[in-house]
Amino acid sequence: MVETKKIDRRVKKTKKQLKKALTTLLQIKPIQKIKVNELAELIDINRGTFYQHYTDIYKLLEEIENDTLQDFKSFIDEAKNKASDHDNYEITQLHFENFLVTFLTYIQDNKETIKALFGPYGDRSFFLKVQDLIKEQWLNDHLNHKGNITDQQFHYLFAYFAAGSVEVIRIWLQSETNDSPEDIAKLIESINRYGLNGILK
Repeated sequence: MVETKKIDRRVKKTKKQLKKALTTLLQIKPIQKIKVNELAELIDINRGTFYQHYTDIYKLLEEIENDTLQDFKSFIDEAKNKASDHDNYEITQLHFENFLVTFLTYIQDNKETIKALFGPYGDRSFFLKVQDLIKEQWLNDHLNHKGNITDQQFHYLFAYFAAGSVEVIRIWLQSETNDSPEDIAKLIESINRYGLNGILK
């Protein structure tokens, strides 16, 4: 049993190192130009060790993306559960603002990974999956507060909000500014609540 735990720890450590190495390289080159040898040399393992865990680099990237999406979904689910305890829309909005800060803090803490995934050499389909996740998880909860517009118009509006929010996060990660998660959360929430004209007044 003790030996099994040691092996499990070694496996987790190796996979963590491989993920870090891949996201480091993805910030400077596309995945098509990244070789297994390059990854192995970066963390001082041999090719055989890599293939004990993954069939190819694309499987490694897929696991990184899936893990990140699952983390995103967990944050959204937790925020939704807290908000569902209240019927008051303003209180629900407050939970959304708190969720944004927590969510963006997670992104900041995992900056190098998410920066690579959202960067110019990241997988475009992952970027779209994040947008879809936000839309799917929050759209139905907001339909009752859509005012006088049609359901289809509201879908358009929410697609705009989801894409814009993810793009703000992407630019934040790439620009290396001193803006905090609280700053970015406030900006996204202000755009969501007041629109561009409301902010620029």
